[in-house]
Amino acid sequence: MRLTALLTVGLLASACSAQTSDDTQGARSATDAFLRALADGRTAEALAFSTATSDDLACAEMAQDVDRARSIAAPSVDFVAVQGDTATADVSYSAPEPVSTTLDLEKRDGDWAVALPDEWRLELAFDGPTIADVTVDDTCVIPASDASVGAAWPGRYRIAVTDPTGVLQRTESFLIEVPGSGVTGYDGDPSAMAAVPDDALDALRAEAAPLLAIERERCLAAAPCPAGLRGVSADVPPSASSLTIERLWTDDGRTWRFETPQDLAPSFRGTLSRDSQGTLAVAIDES
Repeated sequence: MRLTALLTVGLLASACSAQTSDDTQGARSATDAFLRALADGRTAEALAFSTATSDDLACAEMAQDVDRARSIAAPSVDFVAVQGDTATADVSYSAPEPVSTTLDLEKRDGDWAVALPDEWRLELAFDGPTIADVTVDDTCVIPASDASVGAAWPGRYRIAVTDPTGVLQRTESFLIEVPGSGVTGYDGDPSAMAAVPDDALDALRAEAAPLLAIERERCLAAAPCPAGLRGVSADVPPSASSLTIERLWTDDGRTWRFETPQDLAPSFRGTLSRDSQGTLAVAIDES
């Protein structure tokens, strides 16, 4: 009886040891394959070795293989610890400075998959409603309405912000490091970029002022005319301050709306646009 019990314990211990060894090797192999695919730019393959999907990425194009400088180099899996259906892997790589970190893994349907670390994220957003496109590495464009936090592979990303309508001459262009918060070429917070940058608004004001003066004369010469112009004499020149854009905003993320100071006559509200030649156009609300 005692011999049978000892044999049973021995067999169980041997089975557990074999299972643990197989799991450890499986987790190590999955981690190594994930890192090497990432180092080679085979991001679609790296994604397949992870728990993430393309929907989790900051932009879907990050799920496609890339022909660019490696985001990481010299990856190494240094230690793996398995606990049931989860595991941790201590890894190291260059990006380009030496990095040591721990990756979490999950076992799904018998296969190990790497969970992307929380710090592997790209956060790009605005401090209010705007019309803007955020271009990442010249490979994907994220509309302002969708710009937010999303997973991203480690590396340095080129970010450019433009107004697709051309109304605002935006000039933001900078580099951002993932992981971490290193930003080069931008003084603000990429997660709270200005919806309407001051310098772009100042340039727009100067460009729009003579157009507003023309619209004033047009409306005074023929009806219908904006309510703010009714009763204004054509013989009295408007003040420069009354022909200044005081506020610029968007209600739908597609069209810029503006208003001049409402306590100064004449006052305007309307929309701004540019034609294919880049010429600014002002459309005054006529009611």
